[in-house]
Amino acid sequence: MKRLFPTKAHKWLSVSLILCLISAIATAAIQCDFGRVKVEHVTMESISGHRLAGNLYIPSSATKQHPAPAIVVAHGGNNTKEMQDVFNVEYPRHGYITFSIDMYSHGESESLPETEWLDGGRGLYDAARYLTTLPFVDSDQIGLSAHSRGGKGASETVQLDNKADRRIIRNVFLNSSDPIYKDDDGKYTDVYQDRNIAVFSDRLDSFFFTEKGFVGGTYNNKVARRQRPLTQARNYIKTRSAQSFLNFGLDPKEGGTEERGLDRVYSKTYEDGGKGTRQIFSSMQIHGMGTFSISTARDALIFFNRVAPTSLSGDPNNQIWLWTALFALVGFVGIVLFLIYFVLVIVQYGAYKKAIVADEVQLAPIRRGDRSWFWIWQILGIAFSIFVAWSLSMLQVNSFHNGFFRQATPFFYGMWGLLNGIFNIVVFTAWYRTRGRKRNFDLRQTGVVIPRRAVWRTILIGLLGILALVGIIFAADYLFHTKYALWQWNFFYFPAGKIPDMLKVLPLFLGFFVVNSLVVNSFNYNTTLGRSKTANTIWMSLLTAAAPAILCLGCYGYFYLTGWNPFFGGNSWTSETIVTMIPAMFSASFVSRKIYEKTKNPYLAGILMGLVMTLHSCLTTETLPM
Repeated sequence: MKRLFPTKAHKWLSVSLILCLISAIATAAIQCDFGRVKVEHVTMESISGHRLAGNLYIPSSATKQHPAPAIVVAHGGNNTKEMQDVFNVEYPRHGYITFSIDMYSHGESESLPETEWLDGGRGLYDAARYLTTLPFVDSDQIGLSAHSRGGKGASETVQLDNKADRRIIRNVFLNSSDPIYKDDDGKYTDVYQDRNIAVFSDRLDSFFFTEKGFVGGTYNNKVARRQRPLTQARNYIKTRSAQSFLNFGLDPKEGGTEERGLDRVYSKTYEDGGKGTRQIFSSMQIHGMGTFSISTARDALIFFNRVAPTSLSGDPNNQIWLWTALFALVGFVGIVLFLIYFVLVIVQYGAYKKAIVADEVQLAPIRRGDRSWFWIWQILGIAFSIFVAWSLSMLQVNSFHNGFFRQATPFFYGMWGLLNGIFNIVVFTAWYRTRGRKRNFDLRQTGVVIPRRAVWRTILIGLLGILALVGIIFAADYLFHTKYALWQWNFFYFPAGKIPDMLKVLPLFLGFFVVNSLVVNSFNYNTTLGRSKTANTIWMSLLTAAAPAILCLGCYGYFYLTGWNPFFGGNSWTSETIVTMIPAMFSASFVSRKIYEKTKNPYLAGILMGLVMTLHSCLTTETLPM
């Protein structure tokens, strides 16, 4: 065993790779329903003349002799096709040909200016038209299943389809997304006509299902997000908008309508003989759970099984996508372990040994008076971080992009992190000058200053670490056609065109994660949080993740108790997106602690985690053209 694993680091590195392999094999098997579903990656020039990418899932029951209904699956804003596993797994299992796409300006599809978003329904209409060319698709049963902004694309697709010589869209499931209620004159209308339409509404939705002062046929996000809601999402079914939708476009105030409720199916026969249905589902969940919810998957299957049954239609509660989530979690555990032990193995060889500043580090005993300083520093840091996130969102930095910074979300994260990094530099500089030097705090002994011989080796190890991680991601895609994706945390194959945008925001991320590693380790590697290294590391990691956790819990706690989202005026995005930072911040602190205690070099983990988080942040974000 010693010969197989020379050190403990080698053993755990092997364990991490085994976990990543198990995750890739298991998720791949579930995605193809253990061989009963064929998965093809499709990249094409669409009918509207743009590059469109997606994954096509073909159940074995769909043949030329027995064509099956088809569903275009579309993600929300700043998401990709990889984040739709709930539907990519369940729809094909129940007999539906499923085309899960990257909408334009996302993932592997072409980046388009906002003025061209409606070309091909942001990609949905182009995808639907492509499906009609496949011989094993029932072209009379083309459906759309779309989350959030994808739902707006679905409604825009219906509007395009209304103008076509032959309409092809038959069924639409709007997931966590409002339907269109009014025309451009502000009057209630029925744009969906003789189609089957269902809406899944989240009662804690911070984007949709409330009435606001603006009117118009097409949802205007820039207008909507700056207006305080007049109604609550939890009371959506009672609004005029919902009632008009269930009454096929009639205005509830003008009479001729009945009060209609949740779950029930309402039908209408049109003058030309066509028949349409309307239905609203609801659940007590947040907006982002629309892509990670048993309730949403069940109601989507109930809807499609009703309007386009297949030979495999069955119990909508019979879902296996949760196993995908479980094995994805195994993969993420493997990735975290890999980041730690890849570094700890590399530093044992050749010139890389010089990246080690000192042998294994012990927790320093806390001195009298320093405990109070530690907690003051933590509380101020958490408060400042929350304030910065709030302020940047109020200034709409979360939607900022230009010809250089083409991705808004990574820029927001980067600026948030950089300002927190600057704050921490100011605080620990003040502490060192007023208190640290008097207590003989040694910048070299704690790793704040590392030897020159270690500098370039530290940078190189960080680069090797991110290249090795990308190698694992690409191997999972090449060998098993899968990825590491768990709700909003994702690592998957990406085209080389993403790299320039990653490099642009990388300095911002490094500005935080390097400083964070210094704070967590060089300045706070002591017994304040306990004498056990493991317990101390866990508690420190929890404190690092406290700011986004408090921000999200405060928002949704208030939302749950009152029905009102405190983040209005452009801030609804904040609570939904920052939730992804909670495990990210915890993991970053945990990785940096484990590497520091073996090397006394805080920059190793700081550089590595800056690279990893840049990669993670840029993968799923909408990318606008130059």
